[in-house]
Amino acid sequence: MILIDLSQVIISNLMTQVGPRTTEIDEMLVRHMILTSILNIKKKFSAEYGNIVICCDNKNYWRKDLYPYYKYSRKKERESSGIDWSLIFNTMNDVKRELKEVFPYKIIEQDRAEADDIIAVLTQT
Repeated sequence: MILIDLSQVIISNLMTQVGPRTTEIDEMLVRHMILTSILNIKKKFSAEYGNIVICCDNKNYWRKDLYPYYKYSRKKERESSGIDWSLIFNTMNDVKRELKEVFPYKIIEQDRAEADDIIAVLTQT
């Protein structure tokens, strides 16, 4: 089984496109980059490790109950970055929805969990 943290794939592709000199985002290019990344992972590892399972973050993290300032500084950093984060988050949600509706991948999203939590549980079985 190949476990993919979808948020990390998306953010790494977005940051590759945006870079330090521009804040413009081409939603179609980002979508293409994300899908190409997943396909490349599949091509490289599926013969040895099997099917892809895409693990997704849920908005309501359980860690915030224990640590109220969990990821607190990220909001300030996003606001000062000049990047249209609402477009990024909308693109992330669109890609996740499209993966669920159109592609043959297994998608796991659990309320109050992050992809890392899902991956940790799945690696224990």
